[in-house]
Amino acid sequence: MKCCLTDPLEWLFPDCLNSVPGTPFFQADVPQGGVASVNVVLQDVPEETLMRFHALLPQDCDGWKIELFCLQGVPVKRNTGLYGFCENAEEPNTFVTRRAPFCVYDIMEPLPRTSFRVPPGSSAYQIRMEIPGGAKAGIRDIQFSFNHESVVFRVVVWDVPLVPCGRNSVMNTNWWSWDNIVHSHELENDSPAFYRMLKKYASIMYAARSNTALIPLRMLFTRDEKTGELELNRGKLRRIVKIFTEAGIYYLEGSPFGHRANNEWLSPDFQTIITDHRVDTEAANRDIASMASQLMHEIVRNQWQDRYFQHAADEPISVNAVSYRILVGLIRKYMPGIPILEAMSDPEAPLAGAVNISCPQVQCYENNREHYEDTRLQGDQIWLYTCCMPGGRYLNRLLDGELLRPTLLGWGCAYYRVNGFLHWGLNCYKSGSDPFQETTPQHGKTNFLPPGDTHIVYPGARGPWPSVRMEAQRTGLEDWEMIRVLQRKNAALADRIVAEVFRKFNDYIACAGAYRTARRKLLSALSEQTRK
Repeated sequence: MKCCLTDPLEWLFPDCLNSVPGTPFFQADVPQGGVASVNVVLQDVPEETLMRFHALLPQDCDGWKIELFCLQGVPVKRNTGLYGFCENAEEPNTFVTRRAPFCVYDIMEPLPRTSFRVPPGSSAYQIRMEIPGGAKAGIRDIQFSFNHESVVFRVVVWDVPLVPCGRNSVMNTNWWSWDNIVHSHELENDSPAFYRMLKKYASIMYAARSNTALIPLRMLFTRDEKTGELELNRGKLRRIVKIFTEAGIYYLEGSPFGHRANNEWLSPDFQTIITDHRVDTEAANRDIASMASQLMHEIVRNQWQDRYFQHAADEPISVNAVSYRILVGLIRKYMPGIPILEAMSDPEAPLAGAVNISCPQVQCYENNREHYEDTRLQGDQIWLYTCCMPGGRYLNRLLDGELLRPTLLGWGCAYYRVNGFLHWGLNCYKSGSDPFQETTPQHGKTNFLPPGDTHIVYPGARGPWPSVRMEAQRTGLEDWEMIRVLQRKNAALADRIVAEVFRKFNDYIACAGAYRTARRKLLSALSEQTRK
């Protein structure tokens, strides 16, 4: 049996494990309060091997949390398209890591830290170490042994404190699916078991440095069949907020009050959730007045005003801009002072002043920076997002782009000084599909969502399992925090370091070695600034 280490920001493939050029030594540079990770590949393992895992830590590593994960593969049946969704024959995407179909390690199944069975042949694992915020700076050589094979993981802790995820960290949200938690874990809706599972999802969101949680309004309002009145389940709302708050998540974002009529993308009209009334009708006014007023009362009662954002209707475009403005006007009337946050990537849409936080896709922002920066001059915030787009060379967090791309999203957001990042897919795989097997589900009549777009966690037997993409993006969020601190101390130096790996969202260095060098420079610069 052979044991070797590889960079956790480089993909591993099941069909290539025997030829992985790993080493018995790997170094990670981390801030205080950060996470150090490394991949382990076991090669030529005999059949039915019982593996004993042991970590030998130096004495000054009290409080360091070590987790061991078995990496599992997922199939990629189609490649990402040149512009988005999945590829078509007329416009091949040459910026993918491999041509589909192929299998790649993305799932991280938690393992006990004592012993476990290893499949014959070769297999892959990831070790994740949480470094306490008060850890002493310095070098630690940590020896990991798998039976009689040993490797050394060098962790260099810099005297750079990382901002904890929460109220003061960069804004980051991953939308979660209530229904998928229920169905994937075979739970009864609203049962005690459901809320216990929701706590686990809140914990993994926090581990991914999400400090903002979606509040699913559709699940909180019920409609009286006789009177038609909509009633907010206040206790249920408070319970959900308590779960996220106790997990460490500070900010709350109300899901949209409206959706496209008949769920048609080019519909000129938005309708209310639950009742489906067109938003320019008196019936819709009554619905929004009732829902928004009840929700606002609860926000004020619990003093959530500084924590709460509200969505109106997802991704408004030119054809439905008028309907969107009507909906926003109703929400503002009954929820005064609550900021409106929206994903909106049509710079031609007449929506100036409609929202407080514009959230364009990264390629839309890159190509229309003057437009979006003008809104910032008027006092708005800018968040960025990715979803079924962009494809091609652009940064995204998909299964067939370099694994460094999710990390560099944080560097790009930091470079442009945007305020937050949003993604729609924590566990939003299609209803009835197997998230372990279906990574490019059909979307509409002819489109397929790009590989991995729908989810970055997997429904394990006892709770959600992380993914290597989630960990890669979390690393980039750590970097975003540190770059933001250096920008306040020495903006020119911060920009020079970022430029070593990132110049635009479609112009970057997708090399893990170059990234490690740039991160070390970032930590060194922050350490030097701290000593001044």
